[in-house]
Amino acid sequence: MYKRKIIMNINQMFFKHNSKWTMVVLLLMIILFVQSCIKKDDFNFDKLAQLPYDPNIAVPLVHSRMTIKDVLDDYDHEHVFTEDNTHFLYLIYERSVFSQKAEDLITISDQNVNTNFNFSIGTPPNGDSITTTQASTFILTTAVDESFDTMYIKAGTLNYNISGNLDHDGKIVITLPTATKNGIPFTQVIPYNYSGTLPVTINTSFNLTGYKVAFNHIGLQTILPMTYSVTVYGDGTPVNPPYSITMSESFTNIKYQKLIGYLGQKTFSITNDTIFVEIFRNNIHGYYDFEDPKLHINTFNAYGLPINVNIGLIEAHSDVNTPFIVPVTGSGIPVPWTINYPSFSQMGQIATTTLLLDKNNSTIKPAINIAPQYIVGAISAQSNPSGIPTTNFVLDTSRFTVNAQLELPLWGKAWDFILQDTIAFDYQSTTPMDVEWAEFKLILDNGFPIDGKCQLYFVDSDYAVLDSLLNPFQQALVSAIPGSPPDYRVVSNTKTTTKIRWDGPRWAHLATCKHILVRAYLNTANSGTTIVKIYSDYGLDTRLGVRVQGHTMVGFH
Repeated sequence: MYKRKIIMNINQMFFKHNSKWTMVVLLLMIILFVQSCIKKDDFNFDKLAQLPYDPNIAVPLVHSRMTIKDVLDDYDHEHVFTEDNTHFLYLIYERSVFSQKAEDLITISDQNVNTNFNFSIGTPPNGDSITTTQASTFILTTAVDESFDTMYIKAGTLNYNISGNLDHDGKIVITLPTATKNGIPFTQVIPYNYSGTLPVTINTSFNLTGYKVAFNHIGLQTILPMTYSVTVYGDGTPVNPPYSITMSESFTNIKYQKLIGYLGQKTFSITNDTIFVEIFRNNIHGYYDFEDPKLHINTFNAYGLPINVNIGLIEAHSDVNTPFIVPVTGSGIPVPWTINYPSFSQMGQIATTTLLLDKNNSTIKPAINIAPQYIVGAISAQSNPSGIPTTNFVLDTSRFTVNAQLELPLWGKAWDFILQDTIAFDYQSTTPMDVEWAEFKLILDNGFPIDGKCQLYFVDSDYAVLDSLLNPFQQALVSAIPGSPPDYRVVSNTKTTTKIRWDGPRWAHLATCKHILVRAYLNTANSGTTIVKIYSDYGLDTRLGVRVQGHTMVGFH
């Protein structure tokens, strides 16, 4: 018995791609190994060196069951899809338009006090002392319309640069009677040591962390009372009044933990902002007719003060669909929009205010139905809009936030909708078999209420088209049958079979292919005239096979 070994040259194709959405990738690798036993007397193998061999081979390439969840897992990197308990799907695009903490909006500037006082005293007995006290008031520098009642200090320093011409030893006692910590007023003693040289200079600082400061008022002025006591020790030498002491006080790096008072009319620096609508990003043409789009504008306010928001502009922008810009207007936009805020009993909590723009109170529906790539909004906000002084509060962590949320229930119609993407492609071949033709057979069992045509263009590095997969162009995806309202659930899948034949010379086109342009043409059922709803459990069953007729030379030994 003799063994025959058939040696064949084979094609090897490797398709490498990187895409943000799912496509069927053709991977053809055919390996034939034939081993058999024949009788020696049947043939004289010494007379047979080569013979032609024409294999016709059919192999399955793909069989997959894909639900919309599989697509979403690949596409939804930012988790914009949600579903309700019936599996009905929504697209949710959310954007933080503005956010600002109170400590960034209301700040305490460094304060320079510069107290100067003159005094005269008699000569204290040797070993005794005389004390003189002077009360002072300091007007805090604030914004023109601010008036503080109470400040809880998180951090800060009281600094002294003292210069005096008192020619005796003594001490200076500083008291801030309305600044308390654990119920005890702020009191500090500064030694005053005369060494024979004038002026006497002293530099010292005190930490104000943890103090609660209550202020007095004259109109809107914020006033801090301060008291200074100067004690002069008797040393047997006479005093030579009048004396002068310059305190040069300063409050620096003041940060509050809580601030109570009238905090003024503040304009919030809210710049124009944009919501990018990712689903339309690759759209180069086409329209949606969403049945119930909604735009939510939400505020989250922990400031204990009234705020009014003015919505100056909301516009949907499309780069491809006329009229290109559609403003969102309507009775649903209040002028102004009054924002909720926490009361004193709710200090530390967040008050939420929600504005809903829908098809009943605005033009959001026609704005969305141009398939906009982005939505632009311009708003402004002001605190204490009446300008009437009232008692407000903020914590350092209090924040005022505005966000926008575009809600697109997948319910409606779409027509003439075109998606396009570009995929990197790399073709390699080694000792190719002479392919006469290849026939791809694509079977789709569609559970989506969507018709689809798809074309793949093979292009070179200059994006010149080398070939296309489907020739002539044909519909590969036929809509499933949608049910009746209000659910519109698919009642029957639709199966289609598409055959794609490539003659052998077309394979040579792939040698210089560097990219694949994928273009999909989509409509909802009945050419975009039927309303549909998309559920997460809809699926697509895909089967792809290939039959190849080739030619090669077979050698025996």
